[in-house]
Amino acid sequence: MPDFIATLDSRRVLSVSGRDAEQFLQGLLTNDVSSGFSANPGAAHHTALLSPQGKILSDFFLISTAGGYLIDVSADSSQELLKRLKFYKLRADVAIEECPEHQIVATNQPEVITAFNPVVSFRDPRFEPMGYRFIATTENISGTGASMTSPLDDENAYHRHRIHLGVPEGGMDFAFGSVFPHDVSMDVLHGVHFQKGCFIGQEVVSRMQHRQKNRKSIVRVKMPSSVASQRLSNDGDQLNLTTSEGRKIGTLGSIHGQEGLAIIRIDHAQKAIADNTPILIDDTEVELVEPAWAAYQLRSGA
Repeated sequence: MPDFIATLDSRRVLSVSGRDAEQFLQGLLTNDVSSGFSANPGAAHHTALLSPQGKILSDFFLISTAGGYLIDVSADSSQELLKRLKFYKLRADVAIEECPEHQIVATNQPEVITAFNPVVSFRDPRFEPMGYRFIATTENISGTGASMTSPLDDENAYHRHRIHLGVPEGGMDFAFGSVFPHDVSMDVLHGVHFQKGCFIGQEVVSRMQHRQKNRKSIVRVKMPSSVASQRLSNDGDQLNLTTSEGRKIGTLGSIHGQEGLAIIRIDHAQKAIADNTPILIDDTEVELVEPAWAAYQLRSGA
């Protein structure tokens, strides 16, 4: 994949601090916020806040710092997350704030990070080939970017990289409040800690884990340019993946070029492929490819 240093304008930064911050977050989030994490500045988790029914209300990165925690979250869900965290705070000694002076950058060139004097930097915890992210002040990012021999990439460079690796993001590949963590592979992409104890929605997620067979997952979709153009012209409306016999097997999420991501019913896709039944978006045949991190196989003997 090409090298990139991309500013993520669709992301926002929140901070959580205070004497009770660790205990507060540990009781809410899907990943482990115990002392081993909290005492390690720069450590990062991909995690989520769930509904009591176990569905993802917001997915984000939680980063430990010397003064508490930073949250790297999509702009579309940042205000809702801020509101919910403040709702759960009650009388705990916790301060939850927006950080408008901070910006997020993703890169697969770790050697450039120190030039931006970041507040914190970390390796993307979902899948090692995703690369690195860092949070710095907008001033430092714009100043350092202006001094570079080539301009910083826009966010499309990051999404091209992410989609090629099959890594989903909330608000782009699934609607918040509509899916369980297992449906979008958070269990495989290190977003859920199954031994940490109780958190909101934990009972449902634990039951799905003990079932030991996911019905849904994320898949890469290779498609003709005509499908990609239609996805863009629909301005975010969902496009379904179906078999030529009319059976729905999944829903297309984000795309870049002629690659996209979809949530699929694994068993339905496996059967279609085993039977040599074409898989379509509208009337156009597409190809499904499991990501390198996937715990399932679409083709027997693959």
